[in-house]
Amino acid sequence: MDMELNADQQALVDATEQLLGEFKEAPRSGAMYAYSAELQQRLAAGDFASVSLQSEYGALEAALIVEVLSRAPYAVECGASVLVAPAVLYETLPGPIALVEDWQRPARFLSVARHAFIRDQGGGVLMTVESDAVETAPGMLAYPYGRFKRVPEWSRGRRLSAQQSQALLQWWRTSIALEAAAAMGAATRFTVDYVTNRRQFGRPIGSFQAIQHRLARGTVHSEGARLIALEAAAKGDALTSTLAATYVSRFIGETVEDMHQFNGALGITLDHPLHYWTYRLLALQSELGGLSQHSRAAADVLWSEASEVTVPSGPSAYWDLGW
Repeated sequence: MDMELNADQQALVDATEQLLGEFKEAPRSGAMYAYSAELQQRLAAGDFASVSLQSEYGALEAALIVEVLSRAPYAVECGASVLVAPAVLYETLPGPIALVEDWQRPARFLSVARHAFIRDQGGGVLMTVESDAVETAPGMLAYPYGRFKRVPEWSRGRRLSAQQSQALLQWWRTSIALEAAAAMGAATRFTVDYVTNRRQFGRPIGSFQAIQHRLARGTVHSEGARLIALEAAAKGDALTSTLAATYVSRFIGETVEDMHQFNGALGITLDHPLHYWTYRLLALQSELGGLSQHSRAAADVLWSEASEVTVPSGPSAYWDLGW
């Protein structure tokens, strides 16, 4: 089962595919990651960041853009600028935008960012990123990473309200779940193509039933992640967001392990393009914070909602609450 796009949504997806152009093909340069400033500029020039604020579109349409871009082997900052910032601020910001959990730690896209959302104990702060305030951080997780050289000047930032800080966390989860689902799907499709053409024992290795079963399972996981992430964007609620984050956290590790195994472990080396998706998945898994964290967050939302209604009694109580 899949969602059927309407004409406007399909046109938006087609426009995003066209935006990618030559960046749909994986580079074979042996680089740790593939980031293109040109592709980032194309995204900004196309005014895709304003899609969710347009009357005929919304967050679901913005999520479709993020999904298409996140399937590409080239890492481009799209989740924060296209989905998160408009949902939190009801306005657009020039990208790239970094989402920073802790200013003392490296963050994705911070080395190239123009703005950064920084979460702290007091909520969230939006900062303009000065080029001399950050430095490139070395890493192997298929994204450009950066870190602050010194403590940010908090007084120059824009402190988010409590409601905006909560929205930042929610849409941050949704964005990462969406990016991860797209990378899971791209890695799976790449692997299906590989096992279809790679021959061993006189036959394509994809003809072996054990491989077919595990690839089918991987397809189910990536499509399930995609659909629940799109649902989280469409609904815009905290529960579906946490469930999307929980789902991808559960299956990222299994996807990475299986896809590397079926590619003969070639994706571990940089001369094979699988790492453009799988190493990215490891980065997103780390940024999400772990399965237990989101499972607890989902439970908190469920029990909070349950406390506001009359709880049924008897053996069917849990099912009546939606469990």
